Amino acid sequence: MQEMLCMDKYDVIELLSPVQDMSELPSKSMELISYNYADKFFGEDADKYVKGHLAEFLAEIGEYCKWHEFETYIYSNPDATTQERIDKYNELYELYEPGVEQLYPELLAKGGRLYKGMNIFKVPRYVISYSICDLAAIYIANEFKKDKKKGSDIFIKLGEVGNSMDYNDSMEYLGLKSAFDEEVMIEAAEYLKNELGLE
Repeated sequence: MQEMLCMDKYDVIELLSPVQDMSELPSKSMELISYNYADKFFGEDADKYVKGHLAEFLAEIGEYCKWHEFETYIYSNPDATTQERIDKYNELYELYEPGVEQLYPELLAKGGRLYKGMNIFKVPRYVISYSICDLAAIYIANEFKKDKKKGSDIFIKLGEVGNSMDYNDSMEYLGLKSAFDEEVMIEAAEYLKNELGLE
């Protein structure tokens, strides 16, 4: 839908796809906005779907924090040995995912979990883009929940941005605060807390 909206607006193919920091925002926003229609797809299990998907969303943000912290370690310690990197990752894994029982702990000790996440080696720091897209998507979904017309207008404008603006200019154009803003993080936390019924 995002590319279709851009195709109606731009003749230059390079403007159709959003900048990296916005690339996941249209789809992530649509996922959250679609909760309003979950019953049409899942019937009486709609609430299970919504809560399960939101729980994944929350876990995803924690996962991105873990990878970001690990990448920071790598770039701050370029001379770290392979085993030191594995040990650091496993330390962070325990910190961010406490109590998870491993079926094959010997694989963890050899870097089995670390080397599964190849994206950090292929696209450095991309987890930052994912994180700010998650936070901005929650912001848009919350606006949609409060006022469907306003939320829909924001989503359509988002689709039309494409690669015509950078992240900060796009947020300003949409009338939203940057996901780096502490208020947005607090609002996202409150949204997840309320939707998931967390204390």
